[in-house]
Amino acid sequence: MEINFFAENLKYLRLLKGNTLVELGEEFDLGKSQISLYENGKSYPPIPVARKICKHFHVTLDEMFEKDLRPEQPPPKNGKRTEVGALQKHVEQELQEMDVGGVSKAAESPPGDKTEIQRMKKQMLEMMMKLEDMDALK
Repeated sequence: MEINFFAENLKYLRLLKGNTLVELGEEFDLGKSQISLYENGKSYPPIPVARKICKHFHVTLDEMFEKDLRPEQPPPKNGKRTEVGALQKHVEQELQEMDVGGVSKAAESPPGDKTEIQRMKKQMLEMMMKLEDMDALK
C-alpha cells in the first residue's frame, strides 16, 4: 500500500504561505470547496492542476505526493487535552511577544529581521496545524 501525502502537504503549504481556501481556489480557478476536498483527501486534482499547485508552492509532484513535507510531529501523549492546552498557551505567549503594546514587532523591525519574522510565522503556523490535528483526534 502506497502512502499519499498530497492532502496533508497541500493544507500545510497553503497555511505556511498564508493563503485561505478562497485565495488558493482563485489562483487555480477552483472553488474553496474543491480545495477543501483536496485537503481532506476526498478528491485529487487532475494532473495539469496538480502541476500548477506544485509550481505555486515550489515543490515537485513527487515531493507533493510521496513525501511528508510537514515538520516532524511528536506522537500524541496520553491526555491529549493537556497537550493541546499547553500548545495553545505557548501560541498565545508567542503572539503576545510578537505584539507588544498593540504595536507589531514586525513594523518596528529593521529589514534584516524579516527572515526571523518569517521563521516565527512558520513556527506559529506549524503550531496551529498541530492544534488542529490534535483537535481532530478528540
